[in-house]
Amino acid sequence: MKRKRRKIIKIASDFLPEDLLPASEEERKENEEKDFGSGEPEGKISFVLKQNFNDNLKDSKSVNYKMLAGNVKKDVEKILKLAKMNDISFSEATIEGNPRQTGKTKVSFNIESKDPEVYRNLVKLVDAGNINGLSVVKASAESDNDD
Repeated sequence: MKRKRRKIIKIASDFLPEDLLPASEEERKENEEKDFGSGEPEGKISFVLKQNFNDNLKDSKSVNYKMLAGNVKKDVEKILKLAKMNDISFSEATIEGNPRQTGKTKVSFNIESKDPEVYRNLVKLVDAGNINGLSVVKASAESDNDD
């Protein structure tokens, strides 16, 4: 069986276009950079989580920060496939309304992507109140680029 399998792979690789063949580690990283953009951020973006704020979230070395930042990054990047999050920070948010809510967690970050619709897609998810299972306060998305 192993011989046939190797033969099939060899034969298939003879017919596959070059871009479908497995790439070296260096080529893979270059392609990933092309997919995610040239490194130009869309600007600082933020939204409010339906989670109580904890002072430990200010310290990027704390377990609370690492866990929440990892979860937010994973959930956002899973939904916005060609987007890369970085520079994640947390702060305490106040939600205007009746009654006014205090002590919720605001997450701010930069996002890199070639897709011009990334921010608009993120806003739609925030307006729905859910990002891949992550509960967020509806209509809480903001950007430095907002007028």
